[in-house]
Amino acid sequence: MTDLVSKYDAQVRVLSCIPFAAGGVRDLVEISAPEGKLEEAVAEIKSSPHFQEVDIAQTAKNSALASISTNRCSVCSTLAGSECFLISAAPREGRIYWTLLASGKKPLRELMETLEENSFEVEIIKMVELKGRDALTTRQEEIIRIALDKGYFDYPKRTSIRKLANLFGVSISTLSEVLRVGQKKILSSYFREKKKVT
Repeated sequence: MTDLVSKYDAQVRVLSCIPFAAGGVRDLVEISAPEGKLEEAVAEIKSSPHFQEVDIAQTAKNSALASISTNRCSVCSTLAGSECFLISAAPREGRIYWTLLASGKKPLRELMETLEENSFEVEIIKMVELKGRDALTTRQEEIIRIALDKGYFDYPKRTSIRKLANLFGVSISTLSEVLRVGQKKILSSYFREKKKVT
């Protein structure tokens, strides 16, 4: 993925990472590239020997979502087996920058120790404590934004919850819960702000 960034002037964000096969992972990736280069980047991903399964859907003129499976990735499988949740990942200057959600410092410390034991260089750049019951997590925001972009909230719907669940590699019930909790937070925040004004 880091090669795509420099070769095609692309932006790559890993939105989700789940275990796949023995020691492999399935990533949900958002790819953006300048006009004319997205098709080339997608073609290279599809032909790459590093990936086992690739499903790509173009979401806009210069962006696409891809579900990419690999048989073996020690970093990704370590992350997928941890108690930390990958919110996003983006390659930059030869490094991968992760945004993680953890229930506390212990799961994060354990993940870092495991990566360091496997000779990976890791560094915490910034830690933020989430506050406020109505604040959307980055994952909730991402899922709701993509559901909105794909027409899930339109009438009639332009996509189904089943298709969205497949896109994110989660069960229908899991996606339904994420959407329900996210919508509740948005509505609660909206009506609270409206109450302040009136």
